[in-house]
Amino acid sequence: MKLYEKLQVPILRDALGIGLVKLLAIPAALAVAIILARTLGPSDYGIYAFALSLTNLFALLLTGGLAQLVTREVAFALHGEERSLLKGVIEVATGWGLSSSVLAIFIAWITLTFFFPEIEETRRVVLLTGFLALPILALSPVWAGTLRGYGLGAKSQFPGLLLMPLTQLATVSVLLWVDWLTAQTAMLAFAFANGVVAVVGLSLMRRTISGALRNTVAQYRLATWAKSSVTFTGIAMIMYVSTQVGVLLLGFVSSSADVGAYQIADRGAQLVILPTAIIELVLAPHVARHFKAGEEDRMRRLFRISRLASGGMTLFLALPMVFMGAPIIRVAFGEDYVGMAVHPLAIISSALVVRALLGPTTTFLSMTGNERSTLAAQGLALVVNVILTLILAPRLGATGAAIASATGILLWSGLLGIQTWRKLGIRVLWPFGY
Repeated sequence: MKLYEKLQVPILRDALGIGLVKLLAIPAALAVAIILARTLGPSDYGIYAFALSLTNLFALLLTGGLAQLVTREVAFALHGEERSLLKGVIEVATGWGLSSSVLAIFIAWITLTFFFPEIEETRRVVLLTGFLALPILALSPVWAGTLRGYGLGAKSQFPGLLLMPLTQLATVSVLLWVDWLTAQTAMLAFAFANGVVAVVGLSLMRRTISGALRNTVAQYRLATWAKSSVTFTGIAMIMYVSTQVGVLLLGFVSSSADVGAYQIADRGAQLVILPTAIIELVLAPHVARHFKAGEEDRMRRLFRISRLASGGMTLFLALPMVFMGAPIIRVAFGEDYVGMAVHPLAIISSALVVRALLGPTTTFLSMTGNERSTLAAQGLALVVNVILTLILAPRLGATGAAIASATGILLWSGLLGIQTWRKLGIRVLWPFGY
C-alpha cells in the first residue's frame, strides 16, 4: 500500500495528526513547567501543583465520565443514524457540567472560608482561583467527546493539546516580564488558557454538528446515560487520582518541596506514556463501532497492532528517563530538584512501560460496555496506592509516593489484562495479544 493510501486510514491519520499536535505542544508545556518551577521555587511551585491537581480532581469528579460517555454514544448514534439521541446526549452533558460545576464553586468557597480558616492564605487564594475554572473545564468533555465520536480525533485534541499550553505559556511569559508571576497569578493563567480552549473547542463542535441537528428534536435516555456516566466518572477519577495521589497526599503529609518534585517526575512520565495516550484517544470510536458491528477479528487485530506500536514507542521514551534522569532534570528544572525528583521519575517511567506493553485494555473494555470491570480493577489499585503512599511518603517523600504509584499502575494493568482476556477473548498476557 502506498504511503498516501495508508494515510487515508482513519486510525493512522488521526494518530499522526494527534502525534504532530502533541509534538508541537510538548515544548510549550515543558516551558511553562520550567518557568514556574524556576521562578516560584520548590515551595510555591508545590502549592501551585497541589491546587492544580485538586482542581482537576474536582473537574473529573463532576464531569470526568462525560468525555467517554459522549464519545461512545455519539459513535453509536452515528452508526444507527439516530440524530435525536445524538442531540440529546450533547444537551444533557452540557447542562450537567455547567450546573454541577457552579454548585461546586459555591460549596468550595463555603468550605474553605468557614470550615478551614487555618489554611495558609496563599494556598486558600490559589485553590479558590483554580475552582473558578471548573465551569470552563466542564465544557471540555462535551466538545472533545463529540468530535471524537465523529472520528475527528486530531481535531478533538487540538485545543487542549496545543492551544492550551501555547496560551498558558504566553500568559505566564507576560506575567514574568512584568514581574507579576506568583502562585496565584499562575493559576489565573491556567484558568484563562482553559477559557480560550473552551471557546475554540465549542466552535469546532458547532461547525461539525450544527447542520445535522438544527431541526432535530432531542431524545433522552437519562437512566442509561446516568448509569454509564457514573461508571465512566469513577474510571476517569481513579485513573487521575492514581497518577496524582502522590501530589495530593504529599500536600498533606509532606513538604511543598516534595510536591513540586513529584510534579516534575509526573511531567516526565506524561512524556513517556504519550504514545499510549495518543493511540487510546484515537482508538475509542473505532473500537465502539467494531464492537457494535460484531467485528471481533478486526478488534483483535486492532488491539495487537496498537499494543506493539505503543509498547515499543513507550519503551524508547522511557530509557532516558530511567538512566539519564539527573542531567535531564538538572538542565530543565535546576539543581534544587535533582535529589528529590530523579528516583521518582525512573520508578514511574518503568511502571508505565509495563502498562504500555499490556496494550490499550482500558479503552477496549470501556468502549465495549465492560466499564465496570475497568472501574473495579482500577479502584482496587487506587486503594493499594493510597495505603502505600500514606505509609511511604512521610518517610521517603516523593520517592515513596512514586513507589506507591508504580505499584498501583502495575496492579491495575495486570488486572485489566486478565479482564480483557475474559471479556473479549484477547490474550493480553501472550506475546502478540491473541
